[in-house]
Amino acid sequence: MSQWLRQSYVRIRDAVNCIRLLGIGGVNLLLKTLLGSDAPVQVKVAGVPLTVRPNTTDLVTLLQIFWKLEYEFELDREPQVIIDGGANVGYSSVYFAVRYPHAQIISVEPHPENFTALQKNIENFPQISAVQAAIWHTDEPVGLWDPQEGHWGFRVDSTDKTNPRESSRQMEIKGLSISSLRDSFGLTHIDLLKLDIEGSEKEVFEHSQNWIDDVSVIVAELHDRYRVGCARAFYLATQSFPNERRLGENVLMSRN
Repeated sequence: MSQWLRQSYVRIRDAVNCIRLLGIGGVNLLLKTLLGSDAPVQVKVAGVPLTVRPNTTDLVTLLQIFWKLEYEFELDREPQVIIDGGANVGYSSVYFAVRYPHAQIISVEPHPENFTALQKNIENFPQISAVQAAIWHTDEPVGLWDPQEGHWGFRVDSTDKTNPRESSRQMEIKGLSISSLRDSFGLTHIDLLKLDIEGSEKEVFEHSQNWIDDVSVIVAELHDRYRVGCARAFYLATQSFPNERRLGENVLMSRN
């Protein structure tokens, strides 16, 4: 019963916050959700048009970014280059674009449906470049599988046939290292690297020697609950970053 009450409270809270954030657009979104509609809903957040898919994790993601302000942190200087790894449908990229209008933003998302929604959401922001790939430690095909946790929970694994998750692999997708991403855009420095990649941060930070010195600030959600060793790999890789802050589910590491 306590779990049911907790889930009911979360749903009611999110519904109230949805209306407070989106106004009549929030009411429309909630009605379509209740009716089981899959038709995307157009809303406006801070004057920015965005697409939200009912009955997905889009609303929760939107609330985390624009209502709870999970990326509302102060930096020593305004970033000029931002990589948004695990961008989902692009809400975080749009948030960064609004807050840092002069920044070049590279938005990376592997899942085809999420990527299509991302492209729609960034239409009004020419400074955002969309890349369909999974952030990984090498440039090779990887397996993208669905643990049935919603549109924000797709996870990446090696396509090695000895991998126990191979049978659950939903599709094969392009894997891309941060080094290659940096080089393909001709970047010499990354001011802000945001990673929410559902456990792949373990492999990414275990093989970060070629790019970690080119990054000023990293904000990452660590997923040891999915892949043991994520936090250890992250902290070992960021030993040269003297400043640490906790931001909800994220950890921010920055250089002086």
